[in-house]
Amino acid sequence: MFIVTACTQGQLPDLLSDAPPSIGRDAYVDALSTGNYAAGEEAIELLTREYLDGDPHSTALLGFAHAWRLSEASRSDDASARVIESADLAVRFFSQALEDFPDDPRLRGFLGSFKQAQGSIHDRPALQRKGWFDQKAAVRDWPEWGRFTQAYGLVTKDVDDPRYADGIDLLWKNLEACIDDRIDRNAFNYRPLFDLVQSDSDDRDQRACINTPIAPYNALGFFLFFREMLAKARDLATADGMYQTALDLPESETWPYVWLAEDRIANLDVLPDRFGRAP
Repeated sequence: MFIVTACTQGQLPDLLSDAPPSIGRDAYVDALSTGNYAAGEEAIELLTREYLDGDPHSTALLGFAHAWRLSEASRSDDASARVIESADLAVRFFSQALEDFPDDPRLRGFLGSFKQAQGSIHDRPALQRKGWFDQKAAVRDWPEWGRFTQAYGLVTKDVDDPRYADGIDLLWKNLEACIDDRIDRNAFNYRPLFDLVQSDSDDRDQRACINTPIAPYNALGFFLFFREMLAKARDLATADGMYQTALDLPESETWPYVWLAEDRIANLDVLPDRFGRAP
């Protein structure tokens, strides 16, 4: 959902909402912001036309569009095996966008994610390793954003895989990057930390760590994902605290998925087995 420009430790990429509009980019943002997965196909068609016309921003958004197409393919009524092509296409367009915007950590991080997906689909371990190091580079350039992206792909690992524990550790470190301090993992209470980050003037924290007009339920979604990882790992006490944290944030009153957090709390004991099943 972002337009891309150069990004250094002192400057972040501009928001897409600040960019000159295009038909394809507007179609993609409309589809994504409303959760209209079916409309993503038309957005891809429009973005492809703009890519062929040489629009570098639409090239980047084409990478995001194919990333969405692959990651939520189960929502399609007529899901085709060809949807896996979107892993290859996401890698292609993120790679091309990085040639125009080499300092954008979001492009680097998503490129790493889909290199790993591509490597898994085609059984190419070397490509998966390259993707992991792309993600590490994104963490270096924007840790408040990059650590979550790096952790996200690890949720599919078996809990006995050492990298699953690495994913949980990355999420704790993500929170610590947001507050620039250590967190007591045995007595976690994010509400005062959330208030602290909201009053922070650091744009890197404001963009990545709290709810914003562009991502109105950003923090709640983070905790939803974090607690799923903890529940799968049978750390139910900490997971329960994470569910409660999301419900305690002010935006939970309008959060479309508040029912999901409440359901997780009511069924906490069965979550490890539920999440541990093979897809």
